[in-house]
Amino acid sequence: MRILVVDDEPLLRDIFQAGLEGMGYQVQVAESGKKALVILEKDPFGFDLVIVDLNMPGWDGLETVARLRKVSPQIPVLLATGYMGNSRCVDFMKLDRVDVINKPFKLDELNKAIKKIMS
Repeated sequence: MRILVVDDEPLLRDIFQAGLEGMGYQVQVAESGKKALVILEKDPFGFDLVIVDLNMPGWDGLETVARLRKVSPQIPVLLATGYMGNSRCVDFMKLDRVDVINKPFKLDELNKAIKKIMS
């Protein structure tokens, strides 16, 4: 399974990548929604899942997902956030094929969330 991780924090991108690869996933990271869009446009069917941070400079997670879904409409998305009560998070949950994981989380919780959204 190929996963695109979108997070503006370098340390979190590294943790995501190392942890997910350790679980057997193929991972590509992007530091912004704009970078993620460029990656997805080059390979619209190359990813099985996007994991995106809610709060990022420029495009937030919701804006990023809206733009990514113009390229790959059915791609499942897992929103990683520390702000579950945020109204943007509520808006996100109205979309199809999405789920939310609350930061901070353990890698086994992330793996469970991935399996849930992919089932």
